[in-house]
This record gives sequence, C-alpha cells and structure tokens, in this order.
Amino acid sequence: MKLGTFINREKSNILDKEGNYIWKNLIPLIGNWIANTGHVFLFTYAFRFAKKGGLNQGIIPIVTTLATLYNSIIFYKAFGEKVSAPKVFGMLFTVGCVVFLALDSSTRKKVEGSDIDPIYALYSLICGFFVPIGFSTKHYLIRKYKGSYDSNHLPLDSAILESISCAVFIPFYIAEKGMFTPYSFMIGSIGGLLMVAGRILVAMSVAEGYGGPAQSLMSCNTIYTTILTITIDGQMVTLLQLLGLASGLTGSTIIATGD
Repeated sequence: MKLGTFINREKSNILDKEGNYIWKNLIPLIGNWIANTGHVFLFTYAFRFAKKGGLNQGIIPIVTTLATLYNSIIFYKAFGEKVSAPKVFGMLFTVGCVVFLALDSSTRKKVEGSDIDPIYALYSLICGFFVPIGFSTKHYLIRKYKGSYDSNHLPLDSAILESISCAVFIPFYIAEKGMFTPYSFMIGSIGGLLMVAGRILVAMSVAEGYGGPAQSLMSCNTIYTTILTITIDGQMVTLLQLLGLASGLTGSTIIATGD
C-alpha cells in the first residue's frame, strides 16, 4: 500500500523518520489552514452581502488585487525581491480600484420598496478587504518554508484540514436548507477540486517565481465571474464598479508584466 505524505515517514513534511513532529513545518501548515478557512468564510459573506447591497458579485474578487500590493512589500522586505517602477505604477491602479468601489458603495442610497440596501455593499467590501491579508500570509509562509515543506504538498495538506473544519458546519446547513441534492453535491465537489487545483498552481508560482506578479494573475477570475453574474444572474454593473474593475485589472496586468 502506498502511503501519502501525511503519514509516510519517508516523505512526510510533518513527521521525521523517527515519528517525531517537525515542529517548524507546523507553522506553514497551520498558517495556510487558518488563512484558507478564513477566506472561505469571508468570501462567502462578501458575495452574500454584495447581492443584498446591489454590488455585482463579480467585482468582489478584484478587491483581492490588494494582495499584489501586500505581496510586493512583504517579499521585498523578507526576500529582497525588487519592486520596479512599473510595479509601483501598477499598485497605484490597484489602490484606485478600491477607491472607486468604496465611492460606489458610499454614494448610493436605498430606494423605497427595494430589497437592496447599499450598506450591505459596504459590508461586502469590508469582508473582501480582509481576504488579501490571508492570501499574502499564505504566500509568505509558502516561500519562507519551501526548503523544508514541499510547496506542492502544502496546499493539499492544508486543504484537508480546511475541509475538516468546514465539515463541522454541515449539520447547520442541513438544518437550514435540508439534505444535499445530487446536483448540489456535484457542484460543491467540482468547486472544491477547482479551488485546490488553483491553490496548488498559485503555490508553485509563489514558491518559484515573484510573489506580486503571481498573485496579480489571479485577478483574471474577476472577468469570468462578472461575465457569469451578468449573463446568468442578470446583475448590473454601475459606472464606478466598472471603473474599479478596469483599474484593478490594469494594475494587475502592469504588475504581472512590469519587468
């Protein structure tokens, strides 16, 4: 029987050959576990609040471009990665993205008779702002411990712990929504597989490449999400939201190709 890296002492990132814990490797494992679990909850509430606040849900992922700014600063301080002039220019666009979205949330007023309350759009952005902190923490730990903890295994190992943590809430889901349908189970399984695959690819990019550009390329997902929300769910995009989206994508492109 072939054992996985969690319990195979010849390959394990957690246990040495004598069966003792490699304590320093618990730091990146626990750090990624907490960050992953945290951003699942933050994203869930950010998307929920966005719908209630009239903010296009496809805009939410663009807020994570702030992780590009955090990554560039952290990787410069910790690993000596240089921040070129084009990257600094790109970071200004990512900040502009946040400004446009904040303006959109703060200037809209509640319409009588409507279920949409603009205050929820602000709540959505607040939740979204905390997600990049988790991203950058994960990326820092992946790079710092890549010599002792295989960066290909870390996303998988932390995903196992994340899944166990999220499974605790299954009874609450069943109590509120009822038992899973085969369709919802299939969609959830596919979503989980894609999330893990994405994390592995990003971890590889961060471990071997530049932290800022690796994160900035993730921002492409906001294009796909926005298209889906408009075409399938009929969510509209305001001018300020569109400007925020364009600013964030421009900043990400500049940072990713700046060198």
